[in-house]
Amino acid sequence: MHRDIYRRFVNAKYILGRASIAQRENNEMGQAIAVLLLHDAVEILMIAILDHLNINAKKNREFMAFWTLVKQDGHPDAPDKAAMESLNTIRVGLKHKAIIPNSRDVRDLFTRTQGFFENVLTLYCGLTFADISLIDLVTDPGVREILSKAREKFSGGDKNHAMVD
Repeated sequence: MHRDIYRRFVNAKYILGRASIAQRENNEMGQAIAVLLLHDAVEILMIAILDHLNINAKKNREFMAFWTLVKQDGHPDAPDKAAMESLNTIRVGLKHKAIIPNSRDVRDLFTRTQGFFENVLTLYCGLTFADISLIDLVTDPGVREILSKAREKFSGGDKNHAMVD
C-alpha cells in the first residue's frame, strides 16, 4: 500500500476520533460539529480507498458516488450504503437547511460510521480498524518508536512494561 494512502487512512481515523469527542459534548453544536467531522472522515476514507483501488474519480463527485464507482470497477459491493446515506442526509439538512441533528441520531451515526470504516478497510485493503494507528501522527521519530514498541508489548500481553514505556 502506498504510504500516502495509509497516511490518509490515519487522518480519517483521527478525524473520526475528533467527531467522537464532539458528539460527547452535551449540546446542539457539539452534535452538529460531530456530523460534519463524521462526513469529512468518511469522505477522506472513501477517496483514499478509491485511490488504493486505482479508480479514477472526478474531484467534484457526489458523496454517494463511491458505491457506483467501486461496483463499476468490478470490485465487491461496498457495504453500509444506507448508513452513509443517512449521514449524508443529516449533513445536508444541517448545512443547507440549518436543521440541528438529534443527539440520538448522531450517536447512532457514529457507531455506523465506525462500522463503515471497519468494513471497507477489511474488504478493500485487508486491514482492520485497529491496524490504522494514530501513533503514525507523532512527528518525533524517537517518540513514535517508543510508542510503537509499547503498543507491541501491550498487544502481546505485557501491559505493565507497555505502560512503563
